[in-house]
Amino acid sequence: MLSALERILLVVGLIFSLLTVCHYILTLDGAVDRDGDVLTRDFLSFYTAARMAAADKAAAAYDADQHHAHQALYQPEREIRRPWYYPPATFLLVIGVSALPLVLAYGVWAVCGVLAFLLSMHWLGVRGPPLLLALAPPVGVAALVGQMSLWISSLFALAIGAMLKRQGWLAGLCLGLMTIKPQLGLMMPVALVASRQWSTIIMAVITAVGLHGLAYGLFGLATYEAFLKASLEFRTFVMGQDPLMGDPAIGISNLYGLLRTFHVPAGMALMAQGGLALGMAIWVWSVWRRGPSPKAATVLILATALGSPYIMAYELVTLVLAVGLMFTTMTMTLTRPEHLGRLTMIVGVMLSGSILPLSHILGWQIGLLTTLLVFGGFALSVSKKFSFMNSELISAR
Repeated sequence: MLSALERILLVVGLIFSLLTVCHYILTLDGAVDRDGDVLTRDFLSFYTAARMAAADKAAAAYDADQHHAHQALYQPEREIRRPWYYPPATFLLVIGVSALPLVLAYGVWAVCGVLAFLLSMHWLGVRGPPLLLALAPPVGVAALVGQMSLWISSLFALAIGAMLKRQGWLAGLCLGLMTIKPQLGLMMPVALVASRQWSTIIMAVITAVGLHGLAYGLFGLATYEAFLKASLEFRTFVMGQDPLMGDPAIGISNLYGLLRTFHVPAGMALMAQGGLALGMAIWVWSVWRRGPSPKAATVLILATALGSPYIMAYELVTLVLAVGLMFTTMTMTLTRPEHLGRLTMIVGVMLSGSILPLSHILGWQIGLLTTLLVFGGFALSVSKKFSFMNSELISAR
């Protein structure tokens, strides 16, 4: 349930999300947006890689120059570099869009991604008005950017929901598929071992081996060799040492990214991020050893957002899962601090849709701030008086 003020904040956020999408579309100049970027943004990289894989050129997709040359075939309006760094198994996810024209493929990818995210929230246990968070600003931004974060976040939600319901085979299947973007599964092994969900671990390993084995069989050893080489180039990019790509710190929405925007050396920033990740792992262990519950699921989502060594602004769409689950499974007999905590969570998740423009205006990365707002709201909301519904109630729904 939502209070009147919470409903107002939610409606304002949804209106902002709608206006953002409309403004983006109305300010397009042909296939170029007001920032001089191409219409399809990051999706252009996925589409180009899919077309190259369909043409039996999967290994060449990891060559930045060849990939860039193919991008110009599909959207020549602007010279733009969108390298391909994903594991070869990712071709299996994106290759289907290669059969469609670029703009149509982009629309199908974005709309289906939002629908998948909405359905995964419902599976996780989010019900009623909190489901509207599936249309909140961070979801709209993830769809506009054309990234795969909505699809991976959907798998993330399905996995957590299955863990709550002790459906090990489904949780393991989703986790195995998530290995194409492993940073969002960083805390999963900790939660699984702590809660002794061995069948999930076994299924995850089987799925991951099968997925990457299939990719190896389809795309060959040369593709994996090219991927390993590209991974070293990606490390150079993340460390801000690629002169063609620039420093990505303004978009890396964790402690590492924040410190890098203040010119802290990359090594020191990584050590600080590693220390935070260790703290988050201990937090997840201490909660999940008591068994799966909606509260434990929320802790897992927040710990992933804070502890991941590489999480971009569009991947903080996972915060929507945490807030939606909290609001569905909490009672309405709240104290003033608890109400404040819920409001803080809404503000944090709504601001997460404006990370990049605000970060560019301020000159420092605010992604960590939005996550901390949700984290702080969670801390305020959890008290001895608080009554979370247990996982058995969610399973019965």
